[in-house]
Amino acid sequence: MIRTTSIRIWERENRLGPPGDHKLPIADPGWGPNPEEERQNMRDYKSLIVRGIRESVPRGNNTKLAFDGSQEKDETPATWLNRLERNFQLYSNIDSDSPEGQVIIKLQFVTKSWPDIQRKLEKMEDWQEKSINELLKEALRVYLRREEEKARAKARIMVAVARESTGAAENQRNSSLKSREGGPRPSFKRAESPIVPPWPFETREDYWEAPNHLFWICGDTAYTKLPGDWSGSCTIGIIKPAFFVLSKRLGAHLGVPVYDNLGKVERKKRDTLTIGGDQNGKGKIWTPEEIIKTYGPATWAQDGSWGYRTPIYMLNRIIRLQAVLEMVSNRTALALDHISEQLTQTKAVIYQIRLAGDYLLADEGGTCGKFNSSECCLEIDDKSAVIKKHLKRNQKASLCGKSRVDSFNGHQLVE
Repeated sequence: MIRTTSIRIWERENRLGPPGDHKLPIADPGWGPNPEEERQNMRDYKSLIVRGIRESVPRGNNTKLAFDGSQEKDETPATWLNRLERNFQLYSNIDSDSPEGQVIIKLQFVTKSWPDIQRKLEKMEDWQEKSINELLKEALRVYLRREEEKARAKARIMVAVARESTGAAENQRNSSLKSREGGPRPSFKRAESPIVPPWPFETREDYWEAPNHLFWICGDTAYTKLPGDWSGSCTIGIIKPAFFVLSKRLGAHLGVPVYDNLGKVERKKRDTLTIGGDQNGKGKIWTPEEIIKTYGPATWAQDGSWGYRTPIYMLNRIIRLQAVLEMVSNRTALALDHISEQLTQTKAVIYQIRLAGDYLLADEGGTCGKFNSSECCLEIDDKSAVIKKHLKRNQKASLCGKSRVDSFNGHQLVE
């Protein structure tokens, strides 16, 4: 029974090929793994036996599960057809590729589709004589048209809202001008919006033009006009340049940082023993992390008065940049070092997998004999030593080491 089913499968799919008796002989054909033709016969033999076992085993007939269910609203016609064929294959003993099976699948596909698709398919002339692919193509056309209508209705509503908001703002501005000129004060009332807004932009056969000062925004691209045969999803919006406003408040983030406490405190006369301000970091050894934590990035001076602190301020920021570069270089080297070690381990695993594959496929000539590949040599270069060498050079080039901080005339100097 299994051999008969396997022969039927082969002759059904390979009408111009050799007969099924040659692919599924009763006596030992003496095939070997080295000749290409004999190796292909062995593959076909194994595949046909497996498929014959699957199709020859009697399946339970459950009509309720085979024909239960219908297409969901947002389910594509292709997904619905695949689900229908899957249920038919699992719970029915009828071959889905046979003429009887095709008739049943077409009937279920048409009668249990979503109502708008069902109406369109039933209006087709002699739809019972159409192939399942023709019915699927027509159903997909109805489904895509439905999505286009949704996108157009959404764009219509958004454009109407934008136009109404622009008109309301213009009326309010005109009313305000009349009030300042001595005219009657305006009375603001909520505008009544129609349930179905009118088409707010000009349409022609060759293009759709957006309203004044607005654009069609489709993804990350904006257009003033869209082609007449365009279909998709876009929205109406305004384009503004990207900018930011500097704060007017002087503080820690903008302006020159204050080195000494210059508030309203009791002042005293300085002499040569007290020169140096109120800084107390003399002789302290700072790591790059402490330098970055203490000194923030260079910022703008809003009042323009840098004074005598400019050279020291800029020097400290240059030293901070050097510390940042060293930290970034060290962390990058650490990450690449981990990747290099992982690749070395991966190389060993690949060789082990290849060895296991050659062992399991030894009867068929190993991995190379199994797939008949002319480029079967496995060689993975180990570049981990070269990578580590370059990483050490980068770390050495960006090394700034620890710095000693002294104090002079009220400013911190990092050496």
